[in-house]
Amino acid sequence: NCESLTNIEISESNKTFVVINNILYDKKEKMLHTCFSKKTNVVIPNDILKINNSAFERCSNLTSISIPNTVTTLGESAFSSCTAWRVVLPNSLKYIGKNALYNTFTYNLDRSWTDNVLYIENYLIKCKETNNVSSYSIKEGTTVIADAAFESITSLSSVNIPNSITHIGNKAFYNCQDIVSINIPKNIES
Repeated sequence: NCESLTNIEISESNKTFVVINNILYDKKEKMLHTCFSKKTNVVIPNDILKINNSAFERCSNLTSISIPNTVTTLGESAFSSCTAWRVVLPNSLKYIGKNALYNTFTYNLDRSWTDNVLYIENYLIKCKETNNVSSYSIKEGTTVIADAAFESITSLSSVNIPNSITHIGNKAFYNCQDIVSINIPKNIES
């Protein structure tokens, strides 16, 4: 919550961290750590694998971000409250943290939701807690279920997961007290 911070400098001899255009990167883990300014446009370098927890949280001016296909992980709340950003994701994601895209322009747009479920490209992001569905079939072609996607959908009793799913996020079905059946295909990697 350093909203007044506009600049950070790291010694050029630092072996772990580097700052490029006021964005802190971890060179060893190939991770984007934090954005330190009120940017409107960001281009992430092609060697980055992970966008850290809360990296762009509350960057409400952010309207455009280019995420390369090398990125496999969006951390928890990575883009939370980037209210102006129309989400565009790479095809390479294998993990989407809880609330990674919460309160973005796309998240808040009613037409982004189908039957109270938010899909962005081939990723299932969230099912609204107001959803009273008892049985749900995830759309064919979906590859990732985000962390806590179905959290606290207490009416849910069964889920059909298509063969296209390769990754199910942590606590994806947490507190789904009535769930009695989940079909998990053979392709699940994590």
